[in-house]
Amino acid sequence: MSIRRTRLVTGSILFFYLTTHFLDHALGLISLDAMEAGRIWFLALWRNPIATTAFYGSLLIHFGLALWAIYQRHHLRMPLWETLQLLLGLCIPPLLATHFAGTRLAYEWFGVEDLYAKTGLALWHTTPVNGIRQVLLIAIAWTHGCIGVFFSLRLRRWFPRYALV
Repeated sequence: MSIRRTRLVTGSILFFYLTTHFLDHALGLISLDAMEAGRIWFLALWRNPIATTAFYGSLLIHFGLALWAIYQRHHLRMPLWETLQLLLGLCIPPLLATHFAGTRLAYEWFGVEDLYAKTGLALWHTTPVNGIRQVLLIAIAWTHGCIGVFFSLRLRRWFPRYALV
């Protein structure tokens, strides 16, 4: 599999994860109970061994390919969109680390259920700076993913007709 195709596959898995996670968060517009009900489905999908391997494998491979792309360059002159996508992508791991430790690692290592009420309390009441960090992570990860989707689809023959959609 080529590097470009690997980047596309791993990026698609990550973007699908992000989309399902955000859809679960969107249930919070209905109620906290709706969000928790969605969380059960989200966890059933992503905390099984196959999906966990696909997600974390994609995360590591996608990040590694970004570092490889930087290493391969002879200079750092690049289009603005590529610079933006690269910088946003490099911001994701450090912003994600706290969330990962507070949810997945706490669950795996200590059996702590990462309920939305507890997570929201920790993010916005106990340490509001972590809440701001999460909002930044959401905006950065979504923008990075949307740029990736746009620039991979623009190469398709049919895309100009449907670009506005």
